[in-house]
Amino acid sequence: MQKIIALIQMQDAGINVWAVVAVCSIISILTLTVILLLMDRSRMREKRIDNRLDVIEEKLDCLTRREREIAQYAHLSEKEIADLLNISSATVKKIKSNIYSKLGIHKATELIQIINGLGEAERKYDG
Repeated sequence: MQKIIALIQMQDAGINVWAVVAVCSIISILTLTVILLLMDRSRMREKRIDNRLDVIEEKLDCLTRREREIAQYAHLSEKEIADLLNISSATVKKIKSNIYSKLGIHKATELIQIINGLGEAERKYDG
């Protein structure tokens, strides 16, 4: 009711009420459009994260249980991993070589990026 009274008062003051209604409608449409675009962008982001998780998990699926165990300690030296898992440094070196070969990488930093990418993608997905 107050809106109708306000429109009548605007008309009495010489303001084109239909112009005001049109502007309000345009603002409503633009607001709705922005909301829909933001929702769509959010869905696309979730889809990209899902795809990224799938790719990373697919890469890691080809690793054996022992290789995954070694991979999670990629930030440590071979000696530290060997001491932690009670195996020889030569075994760690061989397993890391197998991991690199399977994943098509050449350095521990690349493996760390893959592992961190999985964690980062999971955190973004959860958050």
